[in-house]
Amino acid sequence: MNGRELVAQGWSQGADARDLDQRPVHPWSSEARSWSVLGAIVCGDSTRQGRVPIDLLAEASVMLAGAVDTASVSKWNDQPGRTQAEAVAAFDAALASAAERPESQVQDSSA
Repeated sequence: MNGRELVAQGWSQGADARDLDQRPVHPWSSEARSWSVLGAIVCGDSTRQGRVPIDLLAEASVMLAGAVDTASVSKWNDQPGRTQAEAVAAFDAALASAAERPESQVQDSSA
């Protein structure tokens, strides 16, 4: 599952990921059932073990920040009133922007 799919499955605020009981867990935890935008980027590769290369992690974060016009993806995610639909839409916008940039190295698994 990529980051967008994780957030579409379950989205969290105030923690990178949460389990079924809404307790904070590591994004790569097998108990994670919902993810923040940043948590989903961190474990949005095929292993779901938080092994996204740092350069792709940074590029995905920058692309998402640009898509929602913010300096902090984490603060944007945790803003009161933010919705899961907005979080998924942020991934869609970032992926569309990456597709328009032929020089982009952002992979679907990290954004």
